[in-house]
Amino acid sequence: MSFIAQNKRWLLPFLGILAAGVLWMNLRDDGAPASAPAPAPAPPPVTEPATVDQPDGGGDLHGLEALPGSETDNAPLLLAGRQPIAVRQRGPAASPTLHPELWKALFSPKPPPAPVHVNPDPPGALPVVDFILESGRRLEAWVKGRGYREGDSLGGGYRLKRILGDGVVVTSSAGERRVPLRPSNPPRHRAGGHR
Repeated sequence: MSFIAQNKRWLLPFLGILAAGVLWMNLRDDGAPASAPAPAPAPPPVTEPATVDQPDGGGDLHGLEALPGSETDNAPLLLAGRQPIAVRQRGPAASPTLHPELWKALFSPKPPPAPVHVNPDPPGALPVVDFILESGRRLEAWVKGRGYREGDSLGGGYRLKRILGDGVVVTSSAGERRVPLRPSNPPRHRAGGHR
């Protein structure tokens, strides 16, 4: 048998009395006037903070000390905030007075130095064009056994700008130069035969 079943003769009347007591206390408090809250406890008196002697001699703790009462009193500020605004303060703000002569004395950072353009290494020897190959609309200039089209880099700092009938125009850091075909070669080869 459980504890409640064994002791129900005295347990049930006890629980009923408890419930009646709680109900009576709740009804009695509803009609009573609200009591005033207890006054707040007075703040503890301000005491001088203990200074800590540091064995290494470093660390200034004077900034953590409590300020004297006159420096932390906010009553003057509250009283000044209750005063009405003066008529001169209600108008629009006065335009600022500018003093360019004072601005000259201010620090102004120096602009960064202009970048120095260093010419790349001067181009090497001009390429020697062996021949020009024409295949339909496609033109190639052959230099040292390899075909190049317009816009290709020839090495040595040169780029092929334009292919002409009797030579090419190359560009480099030194500017544009016209390079003729090697004199012993015919001016142009056609794919499938010579011209």
